[in-house]
Amino acid sequence: MNVDIKCPLCLTKNETVSHLFFECQFASNIWNKMLRWQGISRHAFRWQEELEWMVRNCKGKFASSHINRIAITGCIYHVWKERNPRLFQGKSTSVECIVRTVIQEIFYLGSLKSKIKLENL
Repeated sequence: MNVDIKCPLCLTKNETVSHLFFECQFASNIWNKMLRWQGISRHAFRWQEELEWMVRNCKGKFASSHINRIAITGCIYHVWKERNPRLFQGKSTSVECIVRTVIQEIFYLGSLKSKIKLENL
């Protein structure tokens, strides 16, 4: 059985964790659009550098830390979610659609958190 090790998102490089989630042009476009939306002026790094950035910038109960955590987990989830239909069904979603979905989830989860706080008063 032959297994294709090429990244199903860009079809150019071998699929590794670092490539799939950060170095792949498709994933990198998602990260860069999310960073821009958050007002963060930098480009996506490789896996190890991103982990270090996450540790530094996702601590605490600040709203920005909470948004960073949701954005990061949302991007990773949706890149993985995009990978599987491309690989197994030949279906794809645009970068813009994925970014819009992650932003909607940030607003939705933020509104839930606000409602929970109000109910606990």
